[in-house]
Amino acid sequence: MEHGVFAFEALCYSHTDEIARGLGFSAVEYEYGSIASNSNQPELDLVFVRKDGVITICEIKSGKEVDKSAIEQARSRVEGLQPRTKKTV
Repeated sequence: MEHGVFAFEALCYSHTDEIARGLGFSAVEYEYGSIASNSNQPELDLVFVRKDGVITICEIKSGKEVDKSAIEQARSRVEGLQPRTKKTV
């Protein structure tokens, strides 16, 4: 992964309040983090676990257009998370 991508992810982590506000859930308490990739679970860049029973997943992309394969990959990651939680993803 390129060094600039890590810098952009760090920038996003330092602005989670603004991201939550932009996505419309800043009034809800939340915790955030990432889920590292392993053999059973794909990487999730930025995950908000909200007190209203919803998990919001953000795929962080920097400097490139999002194409259909990126959307399908994100969808697959969400589908992999849903069976392991009782929250809405």
